[in-house]
Amino acid sequence: MRLLFLVLLIINLAFAGFLYWGPEPAGEQPAALPANLVSIEMLNEAGPVNTVSTEVSSPQASLPQCYTLGPLQDKDSVQAIMAALKGRATDIVQRSKQESRHHRYWVYIPVQKNRQAAIAMSQRLARKKVKDYYIVRGGDKNNSISLGHFKEKQHADRRIKSLKRLGFDAQIEPIYRQYRLFWLDYTLPADVHIDDSFWADLLPDGVSRLKRDCH
Repeated sequence: MRLLFLVLLIINLAFAGFLYWGPEPAGEQPAALPANLVSIEMLNEAGPVNTVSTEVSSPQASLPQCYTLGPLQDKDSVQAIMAALKGRATDIVQRSKQESRHHRYWVYIPVQKNRQAAIAMSQRLARKKVKDYYIVRGGDKNNSISLGHFKEKQHADRRIKSLKRLGFDAQIEPIYRQYRLFWLDYTLPADVHIDDSFWADLLPDGVSRLKRDCH
């Protein structure tokens, strides 16, 4: 009995020693991650980021420019400009309009009752040493006495005053003339430019070149 006890004691001590000094049990290995898994990188772990700025260029296409030239009073000037623009401009259109413009101031003595009365009036003017007059023949002013045309009203007024001082009932009337005025509309293509030197000797005085909307 004592021998059995000693054997069991030795076996227990041997097992306890094995557990204490023996190799550690192999732990479980972590499972492998899927190949397509994207790793997460913390911002403070990431290196400097190179950013590439892509500038999208969208230049606005050049557009045709449309202009109006005028007013022109001379038909020859109109034809010369149209010829000069040929091959440069497109859609050249000529427009015209009849207009009345103030031309002069007319000083006259009103219509006399007949030809003899008009002659008698002209003789009175001669005796007063009035010059530059004539009897009007025809029209609604037939048998009136013309005493001059004046561009400036102040000159016409001066003539009136001098005649009235001499006892003549002179009057003043504006004269209008009919003019046909011309305009040219044209379009410059996007790739055509005409500078000011082109127009220097081509445009008469008083003619404007205005930009307009293209229709």
